[in-house]
Amino acid sequence: MMMMTLMYDKRTKESIWDQDGLVPRAVAHIAKLKKWYGKFDLAGVEKNKWTATKDGQRWTVNLDAQECECKEWQVSGLPCINTVYILVWLRKPSWKKYCCEYHWVSTYMKAYASTVYPVANDTSWVKPPREFRPPPLLRPTRRPRKSRRKDENELTNGSARRYGKYGHYGHNKKTCKGPPMADKVVHNKKKLTRVDTLRSQEEIKVKYRFTTLGQGSEPRPSTATSQTTQTCRRARQT
Repeated sequence: MMMMTLMYDKRTKESIWDQDGLVPRAVAHIAKLKKWYGKFDLAGVEKNKWTATKDGQRWTVNLDAQECECKEWQVSGLPCINTVYILVWLRKPSWKKYCCEYHWVSTYMKAYASTVYPVANDTSWVKPPREFRPPPLLRPTRRPRKSRRKDENELTNGSARRYGKYGHYGHNKKTCKGPPMADKVVHNKKKLTRVDTLRSQEEIKVKYRFTTLGQGSEPRPSTATSQTTQTCRRARQT
């Protein structure tokens, strides 16, 4: 009943409109924008292409392509404030030509031309030859599940079970085949080579208190080291 009444009211309302014009909402939109006439500066670019300027901002309007740089004309299907100013200045009152078909009265009439008929009372309905009932519900064996089965990508370590013997996820006591093999760690063995430098030799001499007699001679302990050795020997003899 609601749809039938709605369609009928729409057809009754459109009968008093201008059949070759625009719907009242589009007419009110254009009338509102006409009040801004005289507040823009116009400059012609080429045929049916103009530029509107206001407060340092500039918009280019193409009447043939029905486009404006503000994008309002393309989105709403109704001329924007820049387009209305240009059309009023050019004295082109044919607004229907510059509006989308969605705002035409003829399109409105096509949308509500169909008729929705009422449904008869249920007492006058024809009964079917036999009664149709849903198929019987066959319950499977075992206890019904309380929670659905989760997919693999829904399982997390917090809800997944793990084998208590090894503490790993993905198997249980029946399917366990032993502890998982640890990944082998490959170490890059590099051959170490010792390089003696002058600095390292001097550090060894200072650390172990060696002195040199001359070129080609073997190092010998320092004087303090020899005195300590002699003192130890005397103590042993006594």
